[in-house]
Amino acid sequence: MNTIKSLKLSGNALKVLQSRYLLHQHGLEETPEQLFRRVAKAVASAELKWGTNQDAARWENDFFKIIANLLFLPNSPTLMNAGTPLNQLSACFVLPVEDSLDQIFTSLKNAAIIQQSGGGTGFNFSHLRPKDDPLTITQGTASGPVSFRKYLMQPQKISGMGEREGALTWAYSISTTRTLKNSFNQRKK
Repeated sequence: MNTIKSLKLSGNALKVLQSRYLLHQHGLEETPEQLFRRVAKAVASAELKWGTNQDAARWENDFFKIIANLLFLPNSPTLMNAGTPLNQLSACFVLPVEDSLDQIFTSLKNAAIIQQSGGGTGFNFSHLRPKDDPLTITQGTASGPVSFRKYLMQPQKISGMGEREGALTWAYSISTTRTLKNSFNQRKK
């Protein structure tokens, strides 16, 4: 293996690594160098799908040197999860919220799972009917996107994330906003 410069980590950096990123298993704590090796190996393992073992080993070595020399550090989920059974490396996810009760609560379940591992979720409410639109099955009216926001914002509070809380956000498309406004204005007439 190629050598690296000795790790130049401040006391504060070591404290952050120990409290948030180094694995603690069976009474043993991972070292910073082991953390960087674990991450490099996990990321380089993608090469095994299309390349060779030698390709993966080369990329592992290259990526390890880049991380260990502090030229680049991956995001928190990668540092926490790479090379573990969870192996979730992404920090942000956008979840669709479709226009049925079952699909709305499926999005809630998916958000809780993502939040549990420290990922952040954004919700696209563009497919939900505006408040007071007629419902065919129940003959009632839709409660609108805002009424579901409080449920979809809960995963942050209920999932017991390990090392960090993921962010939550929600959005509508511009065309949906116009449709909501036009629908509201039509009802006022």
